[in-house]
Amino acid sequence: MNLREQYEQFQKETLSSYATLPQNSKGRVFDAQKCDLRTDFQRDRDKIIHSKAFRRLKHKTQVFVTPE
Repeated sequence: MNLREQYEQFQKETLSSYATLPQNSKGRVFDAQKCDLRTDFQRDRDKIIHSKAFRRLKHKTQVFVTPE
């Protein structure tokens, strides 16, 4: 059993019954080779965090004005 499978088993045992587990996902539009270390959800998260568009938001601040 590789590290990804161990992590998926850990998630299955510890997460809420309402959580979406990586092994129950519908899959991908384009087939990608399974990684031995990270789940598909972890790979998707890393793609977003390390994308150029997301990195441009690094030093931005959100300001909310409350109407009176």
